[in-house]
Amino acid sequence: MQLGRAAAAIVVIFVAGGAAVGCTSPKSKTCRAVCARESECNVTKDSGESSFDESECVAACAALESDRNQFISGQVAKRFQCLRTTTSCGDYQRCAGK
Repeated sequence: MQLGRAAAAIVVIFVAGGAAVGCTSPKSKTCRAVCARESECNVTKDSGESSFDESECVAACAALESDRNQFISGQVAKRFQCLRTTTSCGDYQRCAGK
């Protein structure tokens, strides 16, 4: 059960961005692609707007991607694989475990 809680916490950190990660813009093409999809899929249907901050997502993603813990860094690889194998936001979100 601890693994499930850890995975949930990682997803929350990844999606929410992370103000503590820093303000620099990482150059990870993987993170930019994943966060672009996250941004696209976080627009609400009612208002057409989102409070999702793509630049914070890229910074948080880059931190996770470079983590030495393979489970944590693997979350970025998993989302990138979902990005490559799905076409709709619903399919992407299901693949990513949302």
